[in-house]
Amino acid sequence: MEHLTGKSWETLAREEVFKPFGLKNSSFTWHESFTATASAGHDEAGKPTPIDHFTEPYAGFSLYSTATDYNRFLQALRTGQGLKPATARLLHTPATAAERCGKAASAADPYIDWACGVGLASTSQGLAQWQWGDNGSFKGFFMTLPGRQESLLLFTNSANGSQLVEEVLQLFFGPGQYWATQWLTE
Repeated sequence: MEHLTGKSWETLAREEVFKPFGLKNSSFTWHESFTATASAGHDEAGKPTPIDHFTEPYAGFSLYSTATDYNRFLQALRTGQGLKPATARLLHTPATAAERCGKAASAADPYIDWACGVGLASTSQGLAQWQWGDNGSFKGFFMTLPGRQESLLLFTNSANGSQLVEEVLQLFFGPGQYWATQWLTE
């Protein structure tokens, strides 16, 4: 994207996502204003870890955001509001089956696909969009159920945070099979 547009990733994100969707507290690079609300991560033993201050944007792992901002982004993903109709369709349409990159197939594989930038899961509650993040001592997960007009966003500041996801999914959306957490752990 940077090569095609001549703009930095941070500039593209600000112009195309952060400003249009009102994400006032999000950036791919550290800002001193984040100091007041940032939390330290915790390793597997529960000991605090330092907060990374990324000075260069990395699309895959340097996003700083708040739950409020990220939820605004999720609502655009879920509803398509603020997106071009063709873009919204791409976020709900399988582009490729989930590949395990050399790992053996799992029971969850038939239920997982990739759309453009987001996972899709065929769940007992209908089609779900999902994605996860793992920055060592910070874990994140989201799932939206467009057919039910519901979404779940889970940010944790613990290396053990991913252990909570399945239980929280069951509590929030109700009993069922969601496949994403199973796919991640197999």
